[in-house]
Amino acid sequence: MYEAFSSVYDDLMRDVPYDQFAALFERATEYVGSSFVRVIDLGCGTGVMIPHLLRRSRTVIGVDPSAEMLAVAAQKVGNYRQRVSFVQATAATLPSEGVQAEFCVSFCDVLNYVLTEEEFLASFRSIARALSKNGHFLFDLHTPYKILHVLGNQVHYDISDHQAALMTTSVDETRLLVAYDLTVFDKAKNGLYRRFDEHHEQRAYSLFTVLRALFEAGFRSVHLGADGSLFMHVPPVDLSLFATDTENEQKKEIQSLEQQFQLESAQRWFFFAHRENGEV
Repeated sequence: MYEAFSSVYDDLMRDVPYDQFAALFERATEYVGSSFVRVIDLGCGTGVMIPHLLRRSRTVIGVDPSAEMLAVAAQKVGNYRQRVSFVQATAATLPSEGVQAEFCVSFCDVLNYVLTEEEFLASFRSIARALSKNGHFLFDLHTPYKILHVLGNQVHYDISDHQAALMTTSVDETRLLVAYDLTVFDKAKNGLYRRFDEHHEQRAYSLFTVLRALFEAGFRSVHLGADGSLFMHVPPVDLSLFATDTENEQKKEIQSLEQQFQLESAQRWFFFAHRENGEV
């Protein structure tokens, strides 16, 4: 995944709201009231977020499954090289040594690339193991609404002086899965165009599934957010409800949260999960 596109990835992703992600990270770190020794950037890609993370952390560990993407990220760090390290891994396969931190971020719907509930839970467990006892995990996800009503069954194109990109999408409504077929023509120095083709899939998960997986992985509370906001004016959701309530009661409480924060029609959910209870 992304092997052929590592050289053109930043051009294609220029509309991603990285400044919004950086602002949410800043707000989250202000909430817990400290800077950090180490922050994990899970799914770091070409390293766009790393300079933002270094403002609140002494070091950053960039993690990505693509060696080619990590190579591009390593070229970017420049003067920060002594403060950044890179690990090739997925969320579910974080090594038990060398990837330990107080804070982990995963932006730009990285975890939607996890296509089974089993691997989704394994990813959260792997992240929890990499965090300190009172660690924090800030991440986002495309929502079921976005998969079904925004991303699916579309044709997108982008044309510039040196590049043309065409993407078609299709949706499996039963599995909440969207498939992307992307073709890019990129102009080389000799004036000829290189063609790249890649296929990607993402899956959405219900809020119930996400919160239950966080609890089973060892997180104890979580602040929710949507479409660029974190709802930290209210206490975090106490995930112990998954230990004490019946499944029907759990689902009713989650449905109440969806209504309270208008999450059902949101396109991107944010989660700020805490190993401890999250109160400060």
